[in-house]
Amino acid sequence: MYSNKLWNLVVVITVLCLFSVPIFANEIDWRQYEGESIALLLNKHTYTDSLMPHLAEFTELTGIKVDTYVLPEQQFYEKQRIVLATESDEYDVMMIGVLQIWEYAEFLESLNNYMADPKLTEIEKWDKDDFFTGLMESNSLYGEQYAIPVMSEVYMFQYRKDLFDQFGLTVPETTEEYVETAKILREKLAEAGLDNIDPVAVRGVRSAGTTSVGYANIFFSYGATDFDENGKFVANSPEGVKATELYMELIKAGASPDWSFYDWYDVKDAMTSGRAAMAHDCNFFAAEQWDPEISKVEGKMAYAKVPTGPISDESNTWTWALTINGASRHKGASWLFIQWATSKERLLDASVNYNNFDPTRESVWNNPAIVEMFEKMGNYREVDTAVLQDARVLFTPNPQVMALTELWSVALQEIWMGNKTTQEALDDLANTVNSMNMLEGMR
Repeated sequence: MYSNKLWNLVVVITVLCLFSVPIFANEIDWRQYEGESIALLLNKHTYTDSLMPHLAEFTELTGIKVDTYVLPEQQFYEKQRIVLATESDEYDVMMIGVLQIWEYAEFLESLNNYMADPKLTEIEKWDKDDFFTGLMESNSLYGEQYAIPVMSEVYMFQYRKDLFDQFGLTVPETTEEYVETAKILREKLAEAGLDNIDPVAVRGVRSAGTTSVGYANIFFSYGATDFDENGKFVANSPEGVKATELYMELIKAGASPDWSFYDWYDVKDAMTSGRAAMAHDCNFFAAEQWDPEISKVEGKMAYAKVPTGPISDESNTWTWALTINGASRHKGASWLFIQWATSKERLLDASVNYNNFDPTRESVWNNPAIVEMFEKMGNYREVDTAVLQDARVLFTPNPQVMALTELWSVALQEIWMGNKTTQEALDDLANTVNSMNMLEGMR
């Protein structure tokens, strides 16, 4: 009798193993760093908004105290650069952009061992494989995982369908058509007494975002590139000049007179408040555009791929992620925080209740609440899915990419102000960048 029972048990265990069903899910001691304190350096963002109300829950779970410091994007970049470059331990956990991994990898803690350690990670429950592979790879370098993505973004054309219908406009498919649409809108809006609405809202502030968002989509779509195979900066090529001239013509034709002060949240607010008719920026702006509590354009928006050049229509991509400062004295506690903050439950809550789009986990993307939310946002999910399929980081890996994109944004401002022609501005930019040997340090 006992031998039969033992045999049955062996059979059950064998079947479970064959089908890769975990018999025991490892649990960790969430209070193993009780009494420690960690400090977070965060960007002003919807993901940050989703974290703040729940930090007490993490402290209750772990006994770890959490302090936060939240800054607008440009000030955040400057503070992060100072902290990491000086190897300060002032902050333990930071948000980080995908391009900044290239710049700061040597100052960041690799997360490989933490993710694989059953004493620190509830491996099955946290479920690393639930994250979209491309997003995890975007936050790694040479096989080392440096950050866990908490949101992803691609860039899409966003427009007031009601105004397009009113004025008999069609969605532009090329940059040239985009420029002409902006010019027509300027006239039509004025004739209709709606000259308080700008034809287009795009970023113009001195910032990496100004060049790495909509401008990058258009620039690279004309066959232009940042660096050639020899490591020389060649944005001043004929293709680069043509793309940039068209882009600046779009700005002059349709953007706000305050364009050079526009950051990402200014573009978002301009569209949500109805102060702009078109934009090409973050896909997640759609969440607020369809929120009846804050939007003045609910039900009036539609989406398409960014109008681009003849070579490609790929979108640049970006993620915000959480990383551990390599100088932190509380790395174990910091990993517990990242694990908790990037759990399925927390990231689902961030998307459902705080408009933190796009999800970085497959389970969140396919959650019925998210699917239903997207279905209420016009053609957003359809366009977003199409854009995401081809999205990639368009820039060449470069440890000084943030400095490059800021210098590039200054060149765009100089063109806009009339201080230089497009060719002159890009020639000067190329001379500056090539004197800096920016690709040194990349393996």
